Amino acid sequence: MALVSGCARGPAPEVALPTPEAAVVEAPPPSPAAPATRFEWTARSTRYELTARTAVRVVGDSVPTGVDTVTTRALVTLAFAGRGDMRTIAGTVSDAAIVAGTQLTPPGPVSRQPPRAVGFSGVVGPGVSAIALPPAAATDCASAAASLIAAARELVPPVPTELRVGDRWQDSVTTTSCRAGVQITSVARHEYRVDGMDSRMGRPAIRVQRTTALQVSGSGEQSRREVTVEGTGRGAATLWLDPAAGHLVELDATTTMLLRHVAGGRVATAEQNGTMRAVLRP
Repeated sequence: MALVSGCARGPAPEVALPTPEAAVVEAPPPSPAAPATRFEWTARSTRYELTARTAVRVVGDSVPTGVDTVTTRALVTLAFAGRGDMRTIAGTVSDAAIVAGTQLTPPGPVSRQPPRAVGFSGVVGPGVSAIALPPAAATDCASAAASLIAAARELVPPVPTELRVGDRWQDSVTTTSCRAGVQITSVARHEYRVDGMDSRMGRPAIRVQRTTALQVSGSGEQSRREVTVEGTGRGAATLWLDPAAGHLVELDATTTMLLRHVAGGRVATAEQNGTMRAVLRP
């Protein structure tokens, strides 16, 4: 999950955004027999508490086998504005802390010193979600900004205007990022399904299930050695949308990835099992 960061390209709304992440939605024809619930993003501000944990198991020719955990916590603020179908987004990720254990670099239970606050912008509307990543965030291999913005993007999924139980739609997001001197391209193919009505924070909520297929590839140089990275993964998530308030209420997601890292003829594999949870602050 942390690898899906950076910028992506795709059909974008009529708003000028640098390096947008855009979702391509293929919504099925509506089912006349099923009652529809209307969803529209509301012009307002929302705040979310976000927690992500990734367990990493590494096996390789030159590294000892071990399991370690990376934990990320952050506060995400989203300010929606605009009239009509489209909303502009002014977002901030703040109060972030990224902590790793002793098996990963840097060692020890020490924060990776993420920026105090990361700003971003975007647009959202019927079946469209586009987040603009600051150009420096995609190329700065030492910064956690791209990963933080990628996590924040999960809070603004592409949602059709009318939702019926059983409806499905898809989006595909391609992102690029830099990690430890390696330029990485990640492709995430999502499929959404309206599961039914539920309740969250004492209010009616639409429950949406999402499945994801992940593919990762990249190359670069580390310690003057050519490096290649490739991998595949899968994910599942449950999203709860408040149709009356017009925003996401809660998200629970899991991912599993298997990565192969080759450097100077030495091979290492890493299995990543991650969870992410985001909850609306009242």
